[in-house]
Amino acid sequence: MRLRIAAALMVVGMVCACGWAGDIARVEVPFHRGVNLTNWLQAGSTRQIQFTKFTKQDLENIKSLGCDVIRLPINLHYMTNGEPNYTVDPLFFVRL
Repeated sequence: MRLRIAAALMVVGMVCACGWAGDIARVEVPFHRGVNLTNWLQAGSTRQIQFTKFTKQDLENIKSLGCDVIRLPINLHYMTNGEPNYTVDPLFFVRL
């Protein structure tokens, strides 16, 4: 964990030192305001996901508030059959 943090800090330092930060700040992104629906798809298995937790109306309400992106973090490891292939449970795609 410390190694990852150190690596991330090194990358940030390099970006700032090389003057790339200004270029990055000028990049146009395809979205401007978003919301994070944490823990919705972060379950111990596909069968534990509460697919009915949010409805189409909930998503339309989020859009009406000016959001143009929704982040859906998932714990992909638990949605697979594990090593060696990490095949995603087909139920995950059917329910989405």
